[in-house]
Amino acid sequence: MSGCVAGRFARFVDNHPGMTEELPLVHSTRCEKFLEIAKTRSLAPQPCPVFNEPLLYLFYGRPAYRSKIGSAPSTDIAYCPVCFVFKPYTISAEVIRVFPFDSGASKGGLFEPHVSRTDTDNFQLSTTLESARRATSLFFDTNHKFFLGEPRRGLIIPPTEEEALSYYGLISHDGEDDYDDRRSAIEVQVSIAISLRDILLAVILPLSFLQDANVKKVVVQEWRTYPITYSTVRGTIPRDYARDVSVKLESFLKEGQYL
Repeated sequence: MSGCVAGRFARFVDNHPGMTEELPLVHSTRCEKFLEIAKTRSLAPQPCPVFNEPLLYLFYGRPAYRSKIGSAPSTDIAYCPVCFVFKPYTISAEVIRVFPFDSGASKGGLFEPHVSRTDTDNFQLSTTLESARRATSLFFDTNHKFFLGEPRRGLIIPPTEEEALSYYGLISHDGEDDYDDRRSAIEVQVSIAISLRDILLAVILPLSFLQDANVKKVVVQEWRTYPITYSTVRGTIPRDYARDVSVKLESFLKEGQYL
């Protein structure tokens, strides 16, 4: 099912003249999923209860890892995150939907009152990564500020652009709240499997996991990409390593002059 739209919010973003350089798309999962991914040599869409179809979720320019599994202290790295970082300009043709935030979190009511769960679809962007680049320029100014979730200050939006005003209010909201970084994580949906050979910039994974000879062979020889590792501490909550992944990716993107 195509996600092509031309709603008011999408038109407002598309009319913005500026575009930042395209950032890599990112997909995060758990180490326990790695062997199956290595076997198929691809990332495959999975059943999505939100849109009622198989989908593969990626995020534009930064990780957004929220696994319910791995929320308790563990000595097992199986629940630690693995992050796939794709080369820019390689998946654009496969995109079917783009949202300026995590659509599942929005439809779950996590962004209310700024964005009503029933209004989520009104915030869908045009189904090109140019829309993500324009949204980054419009609402955040630079790729680095977007990565850090720091919105452009003093942005003037016409009162008729209700969705744009609501979104800007969401990403500009300060202080303690239930909101997290998913409010400004640009979501990209794909409905077909993506082969991983020669398409990855990097894979971010636990150092102890990469020390497995089979894992290293897949990453370096089969996928022909660059492994980036983070250290693990025995007994840590696995999903807490999402912060380590983010720090590693920020450093990598800076070195590559993406940020």
